[in-house]
Order: sequence, then structure tokens, then C-alpha cells
Amino acid sequence: MNIQCPNCETIFDLPEQVSSNKKYKCSVCNHIWIEKTYEHKALSPNGSEKSDLNKIIILNITIFLLVIIVFVFFRNYLEDIDSNWKSLYLFFDMLIPIQ
Repeated sequence: MNIQCPNCETIFDLPEQVSSNKKYKCSVCNHIWIEKTYEHKALSPNGSEKSDLNKIIILNITIFLLVIIVFVFFRNYLEDIDSNWKSLYLFFDMLIPIQ
């Protein structure tokens, strides 16, 4: 556990402690202060963070599917625009042979 003197800002490395509101004396400036320690709980997403994560995942999946649909419906138009699109579609046709 690291604590810092509020007077001279020296940082001290102490072993873990369970007591809170303990008095400390700085060995550098002799300042005495009460350090309030708090128990840190493991970070776990609460309900709102979980729902935000679910919304982000659903949004990403939706955007991905829309992009795939656009590539399928506008294939002819994209192939006419540039030869690179045509090569890309030929590559995918080789991967997924549909007869």
C-alpha cells in the first residue's frame, strides 16, 4: 500500500493493512496526519454498464449486417466502379462457391 505525506508529498510503501483512519508520521518532515483507507471492491459492471455494453454489441452487429447487405445488393454497381471491387467479389466467390 502506498501512502503520501500531505505536507512534503513523500510516498511511502507500506504493507497491506485492514484498519482505517490510522495515524502516520512522516520521517522526512515529521508531519502527522490521519490516512483514511478505503476497501476497494473488485470492479464488476453494474446494471447500467451491462446494458450499455449490450447496446454497443447490438449496434456493432447491426452495422456489420447492414454493410454486408449493402455489399450484396450493390454488387453490380461496385464492380462497375473499379476493378478492385471486381477482384474482391471474385475472391469471395472462390471462397464460397454457390451453384
